Amino acid sequence: MINFAHSFWSKPLFEKKFERYFSFENAVKNTLLDYAYSASLVHKFGHNITLYADKNGIELLSFIPYNNIVEIDIEDNEPMHFAAQPKFYAMKKMNLGDVLIDGDIFIETNNIYEEIEASKTDVLYSFIESNDLILDDTLSKDPIIYYEKLLPKFHDTLYKVPEITELTYPNTSLLKISNAKVKDDYIKQYFHHKDILNDVDWEYTWPDLIIEQYFLWEVAKCHSMTPLIKDYVNVDEEHKGFMHLGSGKTKFQNQVRQKLYFLDKNIMIAANKKAIEIINESKQ
Repeated sequence: MINFAHSFWSKPLFEKKFERYFSFENAVKNTLLDYAYSASLVHKFGHNITLYADKNGIELLSFIPYNNIVEIDIEDNEPMHFAAQPKFYAMKKMNLGDVLIDGDIFIETNNIYEEIEASKTDVLYSFIESNDLILDDTLSKDPIIYYEKLLPKFHDTLYKVPEITELTYPNTSLLKISNAKVKDDYIKQYFHHKDILNDVDWEYTWPDLIIEQYFLWEVAKCHSMTPLIKDYVNVDEEHKGFMHLGSGKTKFQNQVRQKLYFLDKNIMIAANKKAIEIINESKQ
């Protein structure tokens, strides 16, 4: 049996950090439906999942039957730009070999759970985000504009920040760390960089793509690192049961709602009810 974990911090949601990409209403619906479906799949295949969240996040996701809920204490004055922060609070409390997944990670076939459980590498992560894809403006010009605004803002980092033409990083939407030193160093570098970058105005960007993802290369470069999916863009039949929505959350919202309905109708109804409640409260 695998011990999975979700992490959640409510501030970026309620302060509309990602409004450039999602309306508040869609962000709420995406969050509730995605976390509910992700957790329900873990339970369907016989595994456990713990929620690590702040007090408001726990209340928001209270309709999901997690095996365990752990409150994390993030100060109210923390800047909302460090959206990956709850992952590192969770990792402080998680055991080696536990698997941290984003709320929009869906594992729909048993062979992938078996592969995750069997992995003995120091770091297992989702897949590589290659430079070719980052710079492919036929898909979108947003990443190029985004990184050009993001990268010049970094200063005094422990590791060199790459130019945009060098940028490739491990996608950490799924992360299983089985080496104590890697885990400890990874957590320490994140909070070190967060502290020195706290006062920077990140606008609509967020520094986590560097200090959460790219810097994992640096932390674990003398250790074994393996992607779960070798080529996520051209995924093979064996791994088609693994889905990371990423920026496609709203696009696939109806499909997730439908899948959750057939997996657990009661949780789907509870997610919709909670979404309506939160959206109505925001309009008062």
